[in-house]
Amino acid sequence: MLHLYVARIGLIATLLLASNLAASETDYNDIFTSDTSSFRTFGDYTMVWLPGAALGYSLIIGDVDGAWQLTLGTGITQVMSESLKSLTHRTRPDGHQHTTSHKSFPSGHTAAAFSGASYLHHRYGWQLGLPGYILASLVGASRIAANKHHLDDVTTSINLAVFNSLYLTEPDNAQRRWWLLPQFDTSNMGAMWVWNYGDQKEQRLINDHGAKPYTYDFSIANLYQTTHHLQGASHQLNLDDTIANNSNTITSRLYWQIAMTDQQAFRLSFQPLETRGQITPDKTQIWDEFTLDADVAYRYSYRLYDLTSVYAWQISSMPWYNLALLAGVRSQFHSVRLGNARTQAVHELQQWSTLPIFGTEVTLRLHPQWQVQGQYENSVWKTSAERQGYQVRLNYQPDSTWQFGIQHGWVKQNSSLSQHHHTLSYRIYSIRLGYRF
Repeated sequence: MLHLYVARIGLIATLLLASNLAASETDYNDIFTSDTSSFRTFGDYTMVWLPGAALGYSLIIGDVDGAWQLTLGTGITQVMSESLKSLTHRTRPDGHQHTTSHKSFPSGHTAAAFSGASYLHHRYGWQLGLPGYILASLVGASRIAANKHHLDDVTTSINLAVFNSLYLTEPDNAQRRWWLLPQFDTSNMGAMWVWNYGDQKEQRLINDHGAKPYTYDFSIANLYQTTHHLQGASHQLNLDDTIANNSNTITSRLYWQIAMTDQQAFRLSFQPLETRGQITPDKTQIWDEFTLDADVAYRYSYRLYDLTSVYAWQISSMPWYNLALLAGVRSQFHSVRLGNARTQAVHELQQWSTLPIFGTEVTLRLHPQWQVQGQYENSVWKTSAERQGYQVRLNYQPDSTWQFGIQHGWVKQNSSLSQHHHTLSYRIYSIRLGYRF
C-alpha cells in the first residue's frame, strides 16, 4: 500500500502548486478577483461526469452492488459537505460576490469528483483509480485557480470522499460480473460480452490480521486566534480581528505515519492555514514603500503552509503507557498580502523558513480501545523564528483499521517576515479520523 501514500502526497503537491499558480494570476491583481481562464470551469463539468462515468461503467458490466455503493458513498459525502458549509460559513477567497460566498468549506465539486475516483480505485483497483485521481485532482486545482476555494477546502473534500469510499466500497474481482472486452484482428474491430460465474471474492487488500505499518490520519480543526501582530520598525498592524471576520477559522491537517519497527516511526504532516478579511489602520503606516492610510479599509490575506517530517523513537514502554522522543524538520511558507480596493495595488510580505523540531510524546492506555496522548514540540532557529505548542488527544480505536479522536492544542509562533516581526498564537480544537494499512 506504500504506492498509495506516494500518490496522495503527489496529489497534495499538485494542489499546492495550483494554489500558488492561482495566487500569481489573481491575488497579485486583486485579492478577491477570480482567474478568468478556461481552466476555472473544468471542475464544473468533471464533477458530474467523473462519478457518472464510474456509475455507467458499473452498470454496463452488471455490477449493481458496486453502483449502489458508489451512489451511497457519493450521496453521504455530499450531505457531509453541505452540512459543513452550513456550519462553518467560511468566506470564499473571491469575497462577497454571490449567494454562496459563505460556503467555501469544503469544496463540493472536489468531493463529487473524488467520490467517483476513489470508488473506481477501491472497487476495481488502481488501474482505473489512478486516471480518476488525476482528473479529480484537476477538479480541485481548478477550484483553487478560480479563486472559489482555499487549499484546505479542497484537501478536506478529498478526505471526506476517500474515507467514505474506504468504508462503503467492497473490492470487486470480476467474479459473477459482466465484462465488456474489446476484440481486434487484422480486418475487424468489435467487442465481446463475458459473464464470469462464481461468487468467490478475493480477500480485501486491507484486513484485520497482521501488522499494519502505515497510518493515514485526517483532522478538521477550528482555530481561535489570541494574538496576530505584524511589527515594523516603528509601527504595528493588529490583525486579531481578521479571523473573526471570517466567522470561523477552519483548517484541516493531513498526517502520514510509517512504523519502521515497534519502537520507531517516521511521520509526515501538512497543515495549511488561510484567512482573508479587511483591516483599517488607525494611523498612516508604510510597509516596504506600500502606504496604508489611516481610517481606510484594506484587503488582507494571510497564508501559512506548515510541512513537518518527524522521527519518533519510543524510549520507554509499559502495558499502560509509552514515552517517545521526537526530532525532525519543519518547513513553512508565510505570506501576508495587503491590498487597496480603490487602486487595486497589492503588496506582499513572504518568507520561507526551515526549523528543527524537538519534542516528546506520552501515551496513556486507559483501555484496549481508548488512549490519551500528550505531545509537546519546540522549534527554534537562531533568532529568526521560534514555534512551540502542545496538543492533547483522546483516541478511540474500535479495531485494527479505524481510529477516531478529538484534540485540543495551543500554538505560539514568532518569525521574521520580509524583515518584519510576525507573531501568531492560537488555540485549536479538532476531530480526527485515521485509517491503518
